[in-house]
Amino acid sequence: MKANIDNAVAEIRTVLEQVHALVPNATTSMAGYPMLFSRTQACSTLVSASQRVILNDVAVLRGQAT
Repeated sequence: MKANIDNAVAEIRTVLEQVHALVPNATTSMAGYPMLFSRTQACSTLVSASQRVILNDVAVLRGQAT
């Protein structure tokens, strides 16, 4: 899953660089996803604690990729 996140971050960076190359004066922004799971409470037996951390990290990374 970490490799998928790393790939997504690289792809987002590439797209933003391409947008900037095409329209250098444009203002771009990305909205992150809200965290899907509580950091302090187990809320599902279908998603493990480590999976919840990874999915929440994706939301944080999306929010930082501007």
